[in-house]
This record gives sequence, C-alpha cells and structure tokens, in this order.
Amino acid sequence: MLCGFAHELNTPLGIVTLAISSLEDQVSQLQGSANTQDRNNALFGKELSKLHEAIELSKDNIHKMDGLITRFKKMDTTSQYHSNHTIYLPDFIEDMKQACTSLLSNHTLEVDVQDTEIKGSAVGLFQVLYQLIENSVLHGFSDKAKGLIHLDIKTLDDKVFINYQDDGCGVPKAESDNIFEPFYSTKRAGASVGLGLNVVKNIVTQSFSGTINIVPSPIGARFELVLN
Repeated sequence: MLCGFAHELNTPLGIVTLAISSLEDQVSQLQGSANTQDRNNALFGKELSKLHEAIELSKDNIHKMDGLITRFKKMDTTSQYHSNHTIYLPDFIEDMKQACTSLLSNHTLEVDVQDTEIKGSAVGLFQVLYQLIENSVLHGFSDKAKGLIHLDIKTLDDKVFINYQDDGCGVPKAESDNIFEPFYSTKRAGASVGLGLNVVKNIVTQSFSGTINIVPSPIGARFELVLN
C-alpha cells in the first residue's frame, strides 16, 4: 500500500519541482535586471528577495517530501517479509551489528543470543531490529553522547523471545499508548514520519504471527517481542 501511495505522489511532486525551478530562474533574471540605484527598483528588488526566500523554503520542503517518499517505498511490507528460511541467530546478529556500525556511531549495542536456529524471514527480522535501534539512536539518545542498547534473544517451544532495552530518555505513558499507530510522531517538524514502529508491528504480526509490546521500564525504552 505504501509503495503505491509513494508512486502516486511522485508525479505531482515532479510537477511542483519543475514549476519551482522555472519560477526560480525567472526571479533570478528579474533580480539581475533591477537597478538598485532607483528607489522603486530597489523596493522591487527587495520584494524579489522575499520571493527568492520563499522559493528556497519550498525547495527545502520538496526535498524532505522526496526523502519521505523514498522511505515509504522502503517501508512497504511486501512478500520479502514472508519468506521462510533457516536463520542461524549468532551469525545473523553479527551481520546485523556490522550493518548498524555507522548508525550506532558512539553508542553501544550489546546482544545476548542463544546458539540456535529459527525459521522465518531474515529480511523481516533485520527490519524490525534495525528500526528499533534507529529509534533509540534518533529519539532515545537525542541528548545523549553515548547510549547503550541491550538485546536478549532466546527461543522456547519454537518461539523467539526478544527483550529490547535502551538507556535513553524513555517513552512517556501518554505516547506509548499510540506509539504503534501509523503516522504517529512526536517530532513531526523533523524527518520523522511516524511509520517506523507501525511497520515493525505489521512485520511482527503479519510475517511472524507474533506480538510486540512496549513495557514499563525504570530507565529508557523497553520492548518485548514474541515471534512464532
């Protein structure tokens, strides 16, 4: 659904981008021809400068929209999340830690993982864990230079139990009630579109027939996942 929605937005966004670009060229030409020695022309030039600022603001927001559309496409829960392969958890975790090196930067990821195999989608499991880690880094550690994320992964009776814990700022109760809802975000002014945890929930429930819950924690944010 998200991928189709993103494609539908591409055409009008392209038209707006072209129109803004054309308007920018015309304003630049008018600015160049304005004679600042003449008072009327000086006022005209001042108004053109305001138009130029508005164009730059529009371009910045178009760039943000383009980035969001790209994220929509990547977030689409397609058949790749429904594959059923054997995943050797220790190797999977090592690969994931390597992939998260740049994202983590100065933060630390610790993982206790059982020496076992599970059946499921490696792509889906990676997306779930990566999104949780990204949330910790971008939101939980926004005011923290060195944060800690701890993952405990165990299997029992053909189920995978994942306990995810960080030592960031945590999630207030008022926000935790809505945290898995689509388009819910407390940082709408930034790059957050509020789909990350909703996609995580969809993968967990639809691809793994599992559950994910945010649970009270005296420090940071804690999630408990059960994958079937």
